[in-house]
Amino acid sequence: MGMKDQHDNKTVDCFPSMLAVAYGERMILVLGNIIKKRSRTSTDDVKSWLQMSKRSAQRYMNQLEQAGYVESDFETPAGYKATEKAKQIFKIKVTA
Repeated sequence: MGMKDQHDNKTVDCFPSMLAVAYGERMILVLGNIIKKRSRTSTDDVKSWLQMSKRSAQRYMNQLEQAGYVESDFETPAGYKATEKAKQIFKIKVTA
């Protein structure tokens, strides 16, 4: 028996732009919650916000950290906080 392709069970999204919107909404939800919380955020927090497994939440936070939206404190287990880059998303400037 050969190895099963990990993508066999996944449906193909025929609207990639909608997928991008879904990812954007997820990111806004997580970063918005982290900023509002004002204290360190754990992967358990993210797990409950996104209704995903702890492992998926860890991978997701690693991606946000690599992209520069959050930073972790090595002294606090999974203690994430938003970076200035993340906070810029929520600063809307209206010009007349």
